[in-house]
Amino acid sequence: MRPLLSPGDVVLCSALPFRLVRKGDVVVVRPGDGQALVIHRVVRVMPDGRLVTRGDGCPEEDPEPVGPGQYVCRAVARERGYGRARPVYGGRAGFLQAAVCKALHRVRKAAGRALPSPRAPAVRIARALWRPRIELLTTNGVHGPETRFVHRGRTVARWIPALDAFHCRRLYALVLDRPRTGKGGREP
Repeated sequence: MRPLLSPGDVVLCSALPFRLVRKGDVVVVRPGDGQALVIHRVVRVMPDGRLVTRGDGCPEEDPEPVGPGQYVCRAVARERGYGRARPVYGGRAGFLQAAVCKALHRVRKAAGRALPSPRAPAVRIARALWRPRIELLTTNGVHGPETRFVHRGRTVARWIPALDAFHCRRLYALVLDRPRTGKGGREP
């Protein structure tokens, strides 16, 4: 589902009944093997009510239509890190959202490093003017050691080396960088 969804995104779902799912909705399904969940967009509804799905980044439809037994829920929003939830649209608006995401992704990819990030000047200014007192707190979590970045008693970022995961609240991303790691997710 790239570029609309990326690895690490949190997908918020709605328990919409199977019969109400329409073309363009993003659905979570459990394929025939029953192992992992798959998130794809409905490209058409068959006359018998089954759904034909395809990932936004995939050129071909999925080989097997989705029946009511495989359907789990409909995606309604996505959240990256500690950012706010962004809607995932269905219907015609969903196809438009997918097309816009693809176009923006192509422009960013084509521009590469030729254009500076629009974020770069903001980061330089923020780092020069705003210096929050950030405390580091290391704890043992489910996935091993975890570092929390705390400002005024509130966790503003989290680093889990075992998962190579760094989640940071939007405003603090201006002054906090993702920790660098060596092999195996460990700090060098």
